[in-house]
Amino acid sequence: MPAPPITKDIAQATIGAINEALEKGHKPLGYTLGGGETGSITAAARALGSSHSTVMNRVRQAEKLYGIKPDWSLYVPLPRGALPGFEVRAVTTRTDKNGQFAGETITQGPERGKPFEVPVGHAINGVSALVGPDGRTVQQWVKTKAENSDHVIDALKETFAKYKGHAKPVPPPKHASRNLLTVYPIGDFHAGLYSWAAETGEDWDLDIAEKTLRGTMADLVSSAPASETGLVLSLGDFFHMDDASNRTPASGHALDVDTRRAKVLQVGVKLLIDCIELALAKHKKVIVRCLAGNHDPATTPALNIALWAFFNKNPRVSVDCSPSKFFYHQFGKVMIASTHGDMCKMADLPGVMASAQPEMWGASRFRYGYTGHIHHKSQICKEINGVICESFQVLPPADAWHASQGYGAGRSMQAITHHCETGEKFRHIVSIVPSK
Repeated sequence: MPAPPITKDIAQATIGAINEALEKGHKPLGYTLGGGETGSITAAARALGSSHSTVMNRVRQAEKLYGIKPDWSLYVPLPRGALPGFEVRAVTTRTDKNGQFAGETITQGPERGKPFEVPVGHAINGVSALVGPDGRTVQQWVKTKAENSDHVIDALKETFAKYKGHAKPVPPPKHASRNLLTVYPIGDFHAGLYSWAAETGEDWDLDIAEKTLRGTMADLVSSAPASETGLVLSLGDFFHMDDASNRTPASGHALDVDTRRAKVLQVGVKLLIDCIELALAKHKKVIVRCLAGNHDPATTPALNIALWAFFNKNPRVSVDCSPSKFFYHQFGKVMIASTHGDMCKMADLPGVMASAQPEMWGASRFRYGYTGHIHHKSQICKEINGVICESFQVLPPADAWHASQGYGAGRSMQAITHHCETGEKFRHIVSIVPSK
C-alpha cells in the first residue's frame, strides 16, 4: 500500500531544512565531495532524522501538493581548493527544466599576485588598457619608470643649502675686450664614472673628477685673454648616469659608477657653479648652456634649471634652459652651433645650422660646430660645407668597458677665443698627463 501524502507542516519543515543547509553552503544534491562538503539533501535528512530517499520523496510531494520547493538560489558555494598556482574565479550552478540542481562548473585561473605597489624609486609613467567591443576595460597594465625628479630636487636643494652665506658675488674685471668671446667646451665629463687602475690603467672617482675639472678650469681661465663674454658650454653627458639603475637610458648598458647618485648630483651642480664663478672673474658676462647627452637626457635639463635658479639674480650670468638638443650663438660674424652628437652626426651639422638658423647663417662668415660623444680628436678641424666641425677630448679616463675595447685617446680641455670680425683667434689647452 503506498505511503499516505505528507502534511503541509511536514512539507514546510522539510523545505525549510533544505533552505537552511543551502545557506550554510551545502551543495544542492545529496552527495558528499572528497573534501568533506555535504549536499543540502543529505544535511537536511540528518537534521530531520530521516533518510536521504525520504527527504527526496518529501521534496517531490511538497512541490506537487503544496507548490513548495527549495530555494536553490540560497546556495552560496564555499571556497574550493584550486590547483597549485591557480585560484577559483567563478562557480556556475546549473538547474534542469524543473528547477532542480543539475550540476556545477568551477572556473579557475592563474593565481593573481599581491596588490600592486609602485617599486621604490619608481613613478607611474603610464597605463595601457585592453578594451572590449563594448568599450569596457578587460585588462590594464601599469607602466613605471625610475623616478628622477624627487631625487634630483632633493639633491639640488641640499647643494643650494650648502651655499647659504656664500661669498659676495665675484666682482667683474676692470678691463675686458668687447670684441672677444672665449668658449670653454666641457667634453663628456661623465660625473660619477668609476675606473680602477688595476683594471683600466688609471684610477678615477668622484673626488678625482671634482679636483680635475676645477683645477683645469682655473688654469684655462687664468691663461685666456680678458674677453668681455665667456661661454661655459657642456657638450653633453656631464653626468655618467641618469637614474638609480646605473644603466644608459636607451641601450641599458651597465655603468661603472662611483658612490650614490644624489652625491654625484650635488658634486656636479657645485662643480659647474664653481666653473661659472671662475669665468666671472675673467669675463664681464658669462653664458651657460649644458646640452643633454645619451647618458643624462633627463638629468641635464634639471641641471640647467638649477644653475638658472642659483644665478637668476646675477645680471652677469645668462643660463640657457632650452630643452633643445642644439645650441646656437652669434657673436658678430661668428656663428657657433653645438649638439652632443649622439643623434645628429657631425657631417649633418652644417645643414642643420643653415636650416634651423637661416638668418644667423646668412649674417655670419665664420661658422663652428662643437660636438661631444666621440671622446677624441679624430674629427678636429674637419671643414664641412664652410663649417669647421670639431669634437673634443674629455677629462676622465676610459672605464672598464672602453678599456677592454682598447680605447686609449688623450685627455684634455680647451678654451677657444673668437674675435667678432675674424673668427678664432686664440686657443689654450690643458692636457691631463696619465699617472702611469
